[in-house]
Amino acid sequence: MYVVAYSAQSWQSDPQERTMPTNYPAFLIGGPPHSGKSIFSYRLSQLLRRQQVPHYLLRAAPDGEGDWTRESEAALARALRDKRPYEARFAERVARVLASRPQPFLVDVGGKITPEQETIARHCTHAILVSNNEQDLQAWHAFARRMGLQVVGLFHSRLDASDARCGSGTPFEAVINLREKVPVAAETVLAEFARQVADIIGLSADAMREIHFEILPDKAARILDVERISPRWDPAMLPRLLAEAVLPARDHQALALYGRAPNWVYAAVAAAAPTLAWQFDATLGWLPVQAFAMTEDESPHAPIEYSLTIESSGWQWLRTRPKPPFIAQHEIPHITLPTVPPMFSLVLEGKMPHWFYVGAARTYAAHLSRVAVFQAQGSGLVVEIFGNEVGRVHNLRHPFTRQA
Repeated sequence: MYVVAYSAQSWQSDPQERTMPTNYPAFLIGGPPHSGKSIFSYRLSQLLRRQQVPHYLLRAAPDGEGDWTRESEAALARALRDKRPYEARFAERVARVLASRPQPFLVDVGGKITPEQETIARHCTHAILVSNNEQDLQAWHAFARRMGLQVVGLFHSRLDASDARCGSGTPFEAVINLREKVPVAAETVLAEFARQVADIIGLSADAMREIHFEILPDKAARILDVERISPRWDPAMLPRLLAEAVLPARDHQALALYGRAPNWVYAAVAAAAPTLAWQFDATLGWLPVQAFAMTEDESPHAPIEYSLTIESSGWQWLRTRPKPPFIAQHEIPHITLPTVPPMFSLVLEGKMPHWFYVGAARTYAAHLSRVAVFQAQGSGLVVEIFGNEVGRVHNLRHPFTRQA
């Protein structure tokens, strides 16, 4: 059975028995350019996930990277990368996300010490520094101290050396090889450091889940924890998920969606379940589910921009990107989507948060007979999330890339 759901009421406890945390740790991961910070951040995050330590890896540099760039074929990752200039507005939005973070964060920042970095650092609690030269490492160490951050890790990035711990003191210091293809399982030094980060976070995944469930606004909602159902998802699992866990809602009971899963899982639930009322976002917390308005013309006030292309196979592709980085909750209701003629099928694509795919799936499922979602990992998947073949992977060429 796929049914792993909870009543929000069952997670309520005596408020005198639990103190709700108000400021989770935020680890700034800093260092000079080309030192391997993004690879380091990804590998540390993967190790924390294996230890079931709750956290979110925030990419706080506008280089267009994310976990998907490490998990996609290189040519596809290059084609889809959306690099933007580093400016004050970007740093201010990152700072706003950090100020109200709903869980512990790893914060992968840019490689230069600037006023924008100070804006971000003010909302962090700890620092992990990665550098390929000693002079820059000392400059970043001084920056972290000046910003009042507790430095918990110093890593000397080398391409021609094996991982090795430098002594046993505090902060944790090591030489680390940040080649792209080093297997996570072999990273004993980084795994040791990950355990120290876990101790600082001081929360298990179950404890974090309980805190999040307690603050769900609708205490009568049924919570569908997709990560508990399966830590790894295959598109072929969608029909059973919808049949056993989503559609048998009792008495129109509101449904709340929680847990880490691909964008097409969230979109499929939204398209199938009219009772889906809430979803948990890793940066914004609980959000109400809402469909978006459709218009013939793109609104200049909407916080997203999009492009629409028609393929000869009868599919239209809708590519979206946020205008401002990290769209705020109050901006979400202003999103508008283009009208798509009902004779077409639609693929949703773009580096957007899950709440967007939830809203877009709900919008287009009410007007079209078939909707799919593109996932960038691997060679790219086009997964049908609404229609007669939910869970089918369609063999469609991505029209926005230059791939042959």
